[in-house]
Amino acid sequence: MALGYVYSEADMVQEGLRLEHGDIIKNAGNIVAKILMRLIITARTSGGAIHPKVMLQVGMETAIAVLEIAEADQELPNAEAGMVDAVFYAAVTITGRELPEDMLSAQERQEVGQTLAEIQQMQGGAQQQGSPQQAQPQQQPPQQLQQGA
Repeated sequence: MALGYVYSEADMVQEGLRLEHGDIIKNAGNIVAKILMRLIITARTSGGAIHPKVMLQVGMETAIAVLEIAEADQELPNAEAGMVDAVFYAAVTITGRELPEDMLSAQERQEVGQTLAEIQQMQGGAQQQGSPQQAQPQQQPPQQLQQGA
């Protein structure tokens, strides 16, 4: 749904990317955040939910799609290394700040935070050690679950 929306509304996405003097990271982050919030709210109000890891995957894929549209627009600056991550983290930050508190449970918000920390740790390990395969994956469950809390 998210990617279909981005590509079907490419003109609107391009307009959003040009706002405020074309700050691509901020504008793309806002676009991705609005899409994520729409998905979360739609799922929650219809009695469902989106697993936090799935939500983050959709956010990353949507960030890539939005930057592809930006790249195709000759009036916008070209994407640079690290922009996908920057847009993704901006979108997650905006979503966390603007999403109504009751749309995600405390446990879901905690899962999002833990998943983001794992992603950052793996990215950092991959950069330091040379490849993602060398980064240590997090196999241990969080302390709260180990203690049976």
